[in-house]
Amino acid sequence: CPICKGELFDIENGVFNLVALDGYRLAVRTEPIKTDKSFKFVVPARSLNEIAKLLKDDDELSCKVKVARKHIVFDLSGYMVFTRMIEGEFHPYKSAIPKECATEVIIETRKLMDSLDRAMPLINERTNSPVKFLFDNGTIDISCTSSLGNVNDKLNADMTGPMIKIGFKCRYMLDPLKACGDDKVKLLLSGSQMPLKIVPAKGEESYTYLVLPVRL
Repeated sequence: CPICKGELFDIENGVFNLVALDGYRLAVRTEPIKTDKSFKFVVPARSLNEIAKLLKDDDELSCKVKVARKHIVFDLSGYMVFTRMIEGEFHPYKSAIPKECATEVIIETRKLMDSLDRAMPLINERTNSPVKFLFDNGTIDISCTSSLGNVNDKLNADMTGPMIKIGFKCRYMLDPLKACGDDKVKLLLSGSQMPLKIVPAKGEESYTYLVLPVRL
């Protein structure tokens, strides 16, 4: 649907939530913002990709956002990006984010990414095998088997809660880990058929990622 091809700007009570989703994943980035007004609008992802290229991770570059009835203007220190809003009702994302979990895991981001990177060569459109996770007693068993071969890894992690066996599409797990920028992440699980929640291992939840599992 068109509304899913954009990202939600949800600004309320001095908090800015930037939200994106597809049929399998949800991502929320949260930042404090200097405004006492409330806005909700959806910006096309294509426009935001162009804005991201202009920003180039420059911490000194400021961006002003000007909102009209059907359009948004991004003023980036000399560049003006003018785009239409996407009309429609965005998915109620807050209700989709689990508030509680059964099993909590803290793991080094790089170790988990390296394991998933080893599984990626076994996966293509014809062999779209899931990556299987077994969380149990301080150990994560990670495995993937396809017609191209198999991989098995065992990682140590700080873990509380009952054993959970669950599967995911490999790329859908890798993408949020690459984007988070933290040395460690917290994985929150509630069951083999419930979405995995990824948040920072320490401090406030400046980002939240949800990844839906696949049936094993």
